[in-house]
Amino acid sequence: MRPSSRGRERRPKPLPPTVRFRLARWSAEELILFDDERRESWILYPPRSLYARRRGIVGRALVVEQRPWAPEKVPFEHVVTVTDGCVRHGMECAARQAIEAAVQTGFDPFA
Repeated sequence: MRPSSRGRERRPKPLPPTVRFRLARWSAEELILFDDERRESWILYPPRSLYARRRGIVGRALVVEQRPWAPEKVPFEHVVTVTDGCVRHGMECAARQAIEAAVQTGFDPFA
């Protein structure tokens, strides 16, 4: 069982086989997806998370960290709002696919 944003226990829904991500971890503070083919992780920190607050993210923004599995590559942080998408890339940001996969599992990334 996994915690939901409201403290209730619930199981994540399995991702469809057509989705390129694999669910690695689910908690109230974060959701981690692995993209094995591209060798990277996508970590979603909802506005309720301590991580988002420590990063100084204000309002209802979601922080999505794209973390390559190669030590010479640096992680990239996407700040995403429901209305505008990624502050750097807009609605067509690469983080959108990770957010859609998170929603398919039942995780609420903007709560």
